Amino acid sequence: MSSLSAVSPVSPMTAMRLSVILITKNEAHRLDQALASVAFADECIVVDSGSTDATCELARSRGATVYQHQDWQGFGVQKNRALSYATGDWVLSLDADEWVGSALAQEIQSVVQHGGSGSVAYAIPRRSKFVDRYIRFGDWHGDAPVRLFRRGQAEFSEDLVHERLLVKGATGRLQSLLMHESVESLNDANDKMWRYARASAQQMAARGRGGWWRGLASALFSLVRGLVLRGGLFDGLRGVQLAYFNARGALLRYSMAAEQIRLKRFLAHQRTTWDRLNDWLEMWFVDHGLLRALYDNRYRLAGGLYRVNQPSPLRLARYVRRYGIRTVINLRGENPQLGWYRLEQEASRALGLQMHTLEVYSRGLLDAARTQKVIDLIRTIELPAIVHCKSGADRAGFFSVLYRHIRLGEPLEQAQSELGWRYGHFRAAKTGVLDHFFESASGAKLQPTADRGQSLEQWLVRDYDAQAMMDGFKPHGLSNWLVDRVLRRE
Repeated sequence: MSSLSAVSPVSPMTAMRLSVILITKNEAHRLDQALASVAFADECIVVDSGSTDATCELARSRGATVYQHQDWQGFGVQKNRALSYATGDWVLSLDADEWVGSALAQEIQSVVQHGGSGSVAYAIPRRSKFVDRYIRFGDWHGDAPVRLFRRGQAEFSEDLVHERLLVKGATGRLQSLLMHESVESLNDANDKMWRYARASAQQMAARGRGGWWRGLASALFSLVRGLVLRGGLFDGLRGVQLAYFNARGALLRYSMAAEQIRLKRFLAHQRTTWDRLNDWLEMWFVDHGLLRALYDNRYRLAGGLYRVNQPSPLRLARYVRRYGIRTVINLRGENPQLGWYRLEQEASRALGLQMHTLEVYSRGLLDAARTQKVIDLIRTIELPAIVHCKSGADRAGFFSVLYRHIRLGEPLEQAQSELGWRYGHFRAAKTGVLDHFFESASGAKLQPTADRGQSLEQWLVRDYDAQAMMDGFKPHGLSNWLVDRVLRRE
């Protein structure tokens, strides 16, 4: 590698060589600093997982050898791939957001020259930056990952995230700091928190660990430890923010892991009472089920179709008793990872109901093929039936317009009354794209059947362009803010 560092190169008399290994994906904005800081190394190996920026070109321009492995299997696996390409006697593992200062560079070169003085690996104290402040206290205080090691004496654990070096021998510790530009902004902190939480949850679920209450306890302990026991308060606002993200990440990890465990049991038909209780709590408090318990937004259409908002198992049973319901049509799509879906599936089976699941959008349009599938279902569903989305306003309205036009033979102009204020539908908001669809179809003078003129199905094939229609619709006014920010429609 070309020398761009202020550190003097090692003496050519030494027989020991140093390899630096990095894994990357879209790191062009900060990779140059990392590579320039290790210009004293004998070789640099970069394993990239599919960058779409200039990462690979920049690495090559710095003298690095770049390999592509786009089948991401986790940090541990990817770092072991990089390690497999190294040829030096010693290996320094570096992240793209880290850099080596001159003092640490001299210390590393000394270890390589003298063969390690009895240790086969070395921990390096690390100073990490959160947004605009290097953190000196809190949970990042005392951070010292093992990064320098004799090749053949260590390998990475194959964890998806938070991988560690498994060392076969004594481990020493260097004195100089490895600098870590960890978090660039609060948005970056939030993104990383979610990414790492998902990966950690997958590992935890595989080991059967998880749970909301455990996550809450872990989050509270993390908060107290980071702010008080480890003095994070002394880092000011950034220390408090860091403690918050660490605590929230702990809660997310445990709750996501528990959700994955419950999903696995649901798919295997091995549900527990505790699983069902969790699903009820999620439906009530996360999916707004408590509000729907007060008002089901239920309206009957001719022929025996009832449009409603998301029903609970108790409401499904009541509809069966009162109205003789035989079919349930869910317009929210397949969501076995969510409590309301699992409860609805179980209740439908227990009540002997046919259940049809479609994914329809409240603020977008289906393409012609998927719209045709909705029409095909409308022609064949066994009545009496209920159709629902989450609120019973938009997607249920869209289905009901099609039902009245296709099944009952009503003109679109008449059937379009199913999209209206009385159901909670706002045509000036993004949900108004559904009105725009039917208004465009009405303008083509469509008929319920082809023998009376051009039908809706013929129009879908000949003239309909979902993307162009969505691009041509412009929401406006207070109702758009209400739907997006307050009602938060799916």
